[in-house]
Amino acid sequence: MMYYLYKNEDGSFTVFTDLNAVPGWMQSDIIQVSSLPEGEGILRRAEDGSFYYEPFPSVEEPPIIEQPTEPKSTLEEMQAKTLLNTEVLIAMKNIGV
Repeated sequence: MMYYLYKNEDGSFTVFTDLNAVPGWMQSDIIQVSSLPEGEGILRRAEDGSFYYEPFPSVEEPPIIEQPTEPKSTLEEMQAKTLLNTEVLIAMKNIGV
C-alpha cells in the first residue's frame, strides 16, 4: 500500500491513502512512502528521515467540585409538612386571623 503525505506548517503530516483524494494545491508537495509505523497520534518525521507518531496532547479536564447536597425530603416528610401547614391554616381561620 502506498501512502501520500503532505507536510503541514506545524511539521506534522496529513496522510492520504488515495492520490486522487489529495487536493490539487497539495500535489506538488506530496511525499510518497510505502509504509508507515503502526500506532496513532500526530505523524512526525525524525531527523534521520524516519516517521514516528507523537502522542496526542492530553486534554486536562477541569476538576469536578462536589457541591454540597441538601438531604432530600421523603414523601412521608413532605406529606407531614403539608398536613401540618393545612392544620395551621385551619386553626388560623377558626380563630379569625
